[in-house]
Amino acid sequence: MGWGASTCVLIAEMHKNRILEGKKILLIDPDDKKENDKTFCFWAKEDEEICQDYSKLISTSWDKIQINNGCPKLIDPLKYFHIKSIDLYDYSREIISKYDFSCIKTLVLSVENQVCLSVKTDQKEYFGHYVFDSRPKKIREPFQKKYSISQSFYGLKIKLKRRSFEDRVYRMMDFRVSQAKATQFVYILPYSKDTALIELTRFGKDILQINEAENILNKFIECNFGEYTVVGKERGIIPMTPVSPRGNTKANVINIGTRGGNVKPSTGYAFKNMYDQSRLICNSVSFKNKSLSKKNRFLFYDQLLLIILTRWPEKGRFIFERLFKTNSPVFVLNFLDEKTKFFGELKMFLKLQIGIFLKSVFFWILWKGKKHIFSGAMILCVFLPSSIQGYSDLSIAPYQILLLALGLIVIGIPHGALDHFTEAIDKGKKITIKFVARYLALMIPIFLIWLWQPSLALIVFLLYSAWHFGQTDAKQWGVESKAIGFIWGAILLSYLFITHLNEFNIILSALKIPPFENFQGIRGLRYLIIVLGFIFPLIFRRFEWFLVVVFLLLSQYTNLIFSFGIYFVLHHSRIGWHHLKRKLQVSHSYMFKKALPFNLGAIALFCFFFVNIESGVKENIAYFFVFLSCVSFPHVLCMNAFYSKQAE
Repeated sequence: MGWGASTCVLIAEMHKNRILEGKKILLIDPDDKKENDKTFCFWAKEDEEICQDYSKLISTSWDKIQINNGCPKLIDPLKYFHIKSIDLYDYSREIISKYDFSCIKTLVLSVENQVCLSVKTDQKEYFGHYVFDSRPKKIREPFQKKYSISQSFYGLKIKLKRRSFEDRVYRMMDFRVSQAKATQFVYILPYSKDTALIELTRFGKDILQINEAENILNKFIECNFGEYTVVGKERGIIPMTPVSPRGNTKANVINIGTRGGNVKPSTGYAFKNMYDQSRLICNSVSFKNKSLSKKNRFLFYDQLLLIILTRWPEKGRFIFERLFKTNSPVFVLNFLDEKTKFFGELKMFLKLQIGIFLKSVFFWILWKGKKHIFSGAMILCVFLPSSIQGYSDLSIAPYQILLLALGLIVIGIPHGALDHFTEAIDKGKKITIKFVARYLALMIPIFLIWLWQPSLALIVFLLYSAWHFGQTDAKQWGVESKAIGFIWGAILLSYLFITHLNEFNIILSALKIPPFENFQGIRGLRYLIIVLGFIFPLIFRRFEWFLVVVFLLLSQYTNLIFSFGIYFVLHHSRIGWHHLKRKLQVSHSYMFKKALPFNLGAIALFCFFFVNIESGVKENIAYFFVFLSCVSFPHVLCMNAFYSKQAE
């Protein structure tokens, strides 16, 4: 899907590896790609494989680089290569004409997993075994948006009337234009002594507008090169985001191009990454290797620069100028290609404006830390004092009960009061009598099992709770495996209960369920469970997951009810709420308003059927346990349908 550079490069690599033989190929793009609308450039050594593979398409190359109007410098052994977009499009068109190929000029609406992959367009539905998706991805998360900017550019292909260009020199950055709104520079690619592409590029939140760009370019060209005529134009926008995009969770759907994370966040260069990803895909079994591995320190550098370009855009010019002034251009280009060593990078940063980078590190910590505020709060809550004497043998303080009640009212119950939006029970997305009746009908069997066989009800409740908690967390942390999600949910619940066995048995006794006996080796089992818990965040490299396991480890130092409530309110309910909000694309206030009727109904149901003012605290907590299991069952089914639909 999409017929941009990444698709063309992938087609060429598949042709080279004889992968397209005997295959049916469908290209879907709203544009037929018959215009020279872009310029693709990269630097490399002439003997590198990318140069050999695209030697017939490389129209121009340069061996010198210039910043502003400074002295041109050789970049030997590198060269800067240029490919016309129309040549790349035509090359891919020539390749696929040799195979069973169709091209549809339309927009893709959705991709779904059925018996095979289904691609729906505004015209028709198509089916296939593999989908390579290069469509631009929308940035929805505020966390990602904060320091996401765009590289917007507008270029004029001109012919000079009198003066001439240095045709062996490409001017990478000329900052002698206004820096008022964002970091801006002119980029010059001379094709001959009198023709060149002169492009204005902006790094910033605001997109460069055509009239503004033409005015700036006209003044720049006339001032530096005299009279000219325009022979062509090009325009584009490249996203520069500080967060690497996650891989596609749909089986056999491979993200490529910008969608596949091939654009370097701080520069916008992507062609070599597209080439490397295509080779990785074609050299793997069944296209299992979908994306390039990233070096964390270079992503960190990119994030620091994006913070600077966002918060202090006027500083960008001076950073880039000093970067090229204090380092050889070959080192800088290798650094941008992420091929340098750490100590060389450290020396480079020490030559730059270190103060602004230290400030950006501070804002980076705030930016990253904000994402983990709730995980940190969970850990701190563990150290809040419980009742010294123990409250009804459950060691829970009255203020803890009030905090949990408040949390349940604010988000715990509301996150489950939006199940009508999942369309799992009723397609109307409204709380109707039919919806409520069906919801209650799903609750009743669980309640009857509690009356008939409490031990069985407990097992069933723990099983679907482990599934649900694990599924929600797996979605949050980008884990595709349902089995791993379930195992994590089981680890969570088993560790909470095994480290609070006395309290758990008190609740069980109130439910008329035989207690769990303490047994030899229980300490070793606890250690085994928590070690397994730490293994997952280390494997999947999810820091938030790691913090949750730290909370789980420390939860033994507070009571069972409070520790479970902390997880349920501050973590599970919160992220479930945000998953719904992201899908629905509505405000928090709208969601609270829509959740209110069901929210009030759930509270009334609990108070009427489950609260017994003549019973003690432990009995009412046990009744709440039963109520939670009943109301959770339809919620788990709704969210399972919601997440399954999201994965399609």
